[in-house]
Amino acid sequence: MKTLLIGNTSCHAAKRLHEEFRKKRLVFDVLQPKDCVFSVVNEKVFFTSKKGKNLLEYDVYIFRGIGKRVKELSVIASYLHDHKKLVLEEVLATHTGYIDKFSPAMVDHGAPVVDYKLFFSKNEEETVEYPIIAKSLDGSMGTKVRLLCNEKEYDTFISDFGFPLLLQKYLPVAFDFRVIIVDGKILGGMKRYNDGNDFLTIRAGGEREEVTLPKEALDVALNATKASGLSVAGVDLLEYGGIFYRLEVNMSPQFRVFEKTTGVNVALAICEMVERKYTKNLLEAKISK
Repeated sequence: MKTLLIGNTSCHAAKRLHEEFRKKRLVFDVLQPKDCVFSVVNEKVFFTSKKGKNLLEYDVYIFRGIGKRVKELSVIASYLHDHKKLVLEEVLATHTGYIDKFSPAMVDHGAPVVDYKLFFSKNEEETVEYPIIAKSLDGSMGTKVRLLCNEKEYDTFISDFGFPLLLQKYLPVAFDFRVIIVDGKILGGMKRYNDGNDFLTIRAGGEREEVTLPKEALDVALNATKASGLSVAGVDLLEYGGIFYRLEVNMSPQFRVFEKTTGVNVALAICEMVERKYTKNLLEAKISK
């Protein structure tokens, strides 16, 4: 089994995956999107690296650090999916645009959310109750998320990031939770505290601790992951008034702090999942012949 990671090749997650795949003596290479080339010669398509290496020689393709690269990576993932390659995440191959981690449809799948409105253009008649949280849909790692206290800050956010724009009810809490799920299995939970004046725990750099979450919280995380169609997800939860809410469902979540805090080997879990999926694909291919 030969695996190629396309995306952010220098992040901690990529390095950890490299370690675990190599421990199993599995081929694991990495490549940045800028080094991928599609070319057409005599009506034949070639997918290569800039150095001319055939990138279709791999069996499994993992995409990391998607963020702003979602459109270009979805083109690559879709091409690989059409060529019957194992793609993680497959949803990246079947969606041509943004993978909606805030999808309203999730509510119908048992993943309650804090009240919000999603706008695709400015509505001059909309009444905004401050304070309120504003999120740009292509943000990651706490970027493009702000707590707005007045109309001026609202206009500044739009000027900086534009639309689509999500406005979410602000709930004053001192912590939230991160749950990581791989192949439908919950690996563990982490509690993240605010620190200083920043309301957002992922940016604040506050204390982290391992936590055992109740079944109702884990059900929200599992249902949100299932509704997203993800094999690997980092689900952010918030508890308020005795109810657990889904904040975000993150594709290709970073897990450096999670591994350190919980002692869970996330990279190994992903590696073992890829092996299972690859073996299953081989068996299905033999049966179909």
